[in-house]
Amino acid sequence: MKIGIGSDHLAFELKSFLMNELAKRGHEVVDCGCYDANEVDYPDVAAKVAQGIQKKEFQKGFLVCGTGIGMQICANKFSGVYAAVCHDLFSTDRSVYANNINIMCIGALVAGKMTALKMAEEWLARTYESKEPFITKLGKLYAYEQENMK
Repeated sequence: MKIGIGSDHLAFELKSFLMNELAKRGHEVVDCGCYDANEVDYPDVAAKVAQGIQKKEFQKGFLVCGTGIGMQICANKFSGVYAAVCHDLFSTDRSVYANNINIMCIGALVAGKMTALKMAEEWLARTYESKEPFITKLGKLYAYEQENMK
């Protein structure tokens, strides 16, 4: 699977770890920044991953910052991009199962390396359950998106 991944300076170490581990598992991982531990504005990095999802350059994306929240907010400003912060296996499971997200956001100051890796593995292995009530709810979400993100 082709995956876009990005982080801010606070999460550079975790992003590098995830990139290496996902590549070992056979994924094509594209680094969208940041490229070292120097301070960077997270919206610039989040935009690169979100645009890659929009353009279908990536099948999935990961964004990592201190909490994951800022990256999530930025990514969700792009039509067709559905990002969620996940901090444990339950939120990871539900993010795909019920919400069909295409970008997982992780807080490096919240989740440790091994927890983040386990969440990433689970998220990539999980599929959306295309059944009620999820179909109706996501249909409404997509309709709001079309109406309000012109």
